[in-house]
Amino acid sequence: MQNEHIPAHLGKLVLLGLVDGALIMLVFWQYSKWLAAQSPYGIPVYVVSPILLIGLTYVLYRFLCLLIFNGTLGMKIFKVIYLDGEEQPLSIYDKLLASCFILYRGVDYYEKKETIV
Repeated sequence: MQNEHIPAHLGKLVLLGLVDGALIMLVFWQYSKWLAAQSPYGIPVYVVSPILLIGLTYVLYRFLCLLIFNGTLGMKIFKVIYLDGEEQPLSIYDKLLASCFILYRGVDYYEKKETIV
């Protein structure tokens, strides 16, 4: 049986990471504007560190997108999917860990192999 997927090109991985990162930063920027509007001094007051908040938002975004849509927005735009070491779809457990740890237990980015007819 011939493999149907090949590892994704590094350029695509960088671009999809930029798309996902830009989306998270846009959400965080809107959240900061909302917090500033709530503050009497016009300065956003964070309960936790903004860096920690961005990281947690990114992990939650990745997990929900992987769970519901089987890929983030960047992955959908560049037609890249996650597969495990045996090139099988991820289980819920693998999706949870892959959302926290980029490459977990052989989980990697793959794209559909193009066939020339």
